[in-house]
Amino acid sequence: CPACGAPNPATGLFCENCGAPLSGAAPQGPAASQQPGYDQMPGMPSGDGEDAFSPFQNAFLPAGLQLSPGETLDGIKASDWASFLGRNASYYLMNFKGMQATGRKISASFSAFFFGSFYFFYRKMWAPAAAFLAAELALAIPTFLQIMVLAEHPLASGIDPQLLGFFSVLCNGLSLVLMFLRGMFALYFYRKIGAQRIHKVLETPLEPQDRAVALVKAGGVSVLALVLSLVLVFVLYYILVSAAMWPMLQTML
Repeated sequence: CPACGAPNPATGLFCENCGAPLSGAAPQGPAASQQPGYDQMPGMPSGDGEDAFSPFQNAFLPAGLQLSPGETLDGIKASDWASFLGRNASYYLMNFKGMQATGRKISASFSAFFFGSFYFFYRKMWAPAAAFLAAELALAIPTFLQIMVLAEHPLASGIDPQLLGFFSVLCNGLSLVLMFLRGMFALYFYRKIGAQRIHKVLETPLEPQDRAVALVKAGGVSVLALVLSLVLVFVLYYILVSAAMWPMLQTML
């Protein structure tokens, strides 16, 4: 270990004695630890690179939320969780430990609250990502219908404006409820999905070095999924808005 000098397996990612990362230089004091204030998406401010800190030694965490590499969460060692979580592991380990200790399912995630389904795509939670995206698109239907009415689209000629306005207000309210639900339950979903994937990897007969690689591959983040989901939603909204405004666009051309 570059931090404490303890011997470790050659395939280890974190020191079994102090929890420091086994690759790269040793952390230089408390500033080398990541502040776990919130989960970060690309472009959001970050204290250090993801390999510059140990998720098990964080001067900013309360003593009750500190973990050792051998401590278990949902029957999984914290070191395996850290390999799976990758970026901002200390933030998730802190929240997961608190959730396990209290039995609660609610824990705020500002990234999930503000970025919606894109956060779930970024964290490889495919089922919640698809479900939240479908819900967001469904709640946007009254907005597209209002655009069709303003553009005097033939398909919207029989729609009652007052009834449409009521449904628009209703869907706006449901959108706020959806934002609250995904922000408060995102970490619960991530914990359950992560535990299932980690157990699946650990139950597979693999060499230690292959198991570590499999955990990293099964978890972490996917910038590609984030970019593709952004492009998909942009293209879909462009097509729908263009179709809704087509009669108006024809008069302008």
